[in-house]
Amino acid sequence: MSRLTFIKVVNDNSQRLDMTRLDYTKVWLASSSLNKQGITNFGLLVKTSASTIMIIYRTISFLQLILLFLFRLGYLTGASIALYHFQENPIVTIIVTAICLLFFILSGSDEIIVYKDIVEYKSRNILRVFRERKKFNMNDIKTFQAEGNYDIGSELRGFNNNPKNDTYNNIRIHFKDGSVTNFTTSIYIKKLKKAAFEIDKLIDNSK
Repeated sequence: MSRLTFIKVVNDNSQRLDMTRLDYTKVWLASSSLNKQGITNFGLLVKTSASTIMIIYRTISFLQLILLFLFRLGYLTGASIALYHFQENPIVTIIVTAICLLFFILSGSDEIIVYKDIVEYKSRNILRVFRERKKFNMNDIKTFQAEGNYDIGSELRGFNNNPKNDTYNNIRIHFKDGSVTNFTTSIYIKKLKKAAFEIDKLIDNSK
């Protein structure tokens, strides 16, 4: 379970005061005073397993998650109906069931989480969930670019089921050492551009 900690920075030294064990999903900042503890100007942060990191922005779309759930439910329903008629036509049943299960496996949503010092990309695609998890140090990033037109309209038209991913949006990250990373994602373009905007601000502030 995540723990919330209050942080006070004094001469670059951090002092922690555990306040609660409640689990929160949103990050907010506060400014207050705790006279008895002698703590002022504290911020409420999210504590991860290794360190306490503030979330600046995340691309999670509840609408996309709802659509993904409905799509997967439809695929499972289709497979179930096909299996119900197995005795009538085994060959067609196997083909339809295989297609439905394939679409179920290939469907998934991605997410980018922008922290103050790190950009994290992770995929919820069942096939990629164990290997598609990338973390980039903010200090190493020169530019972060988002390109494409994939959005809610694309999702509704069924592009999310295309195994080639040629309709997805593209992310291109240029690093200060001259290297470049490219990968495609089903994150809506509006969310990606917002993430790129927040990353650009953090890069500018670090200069």
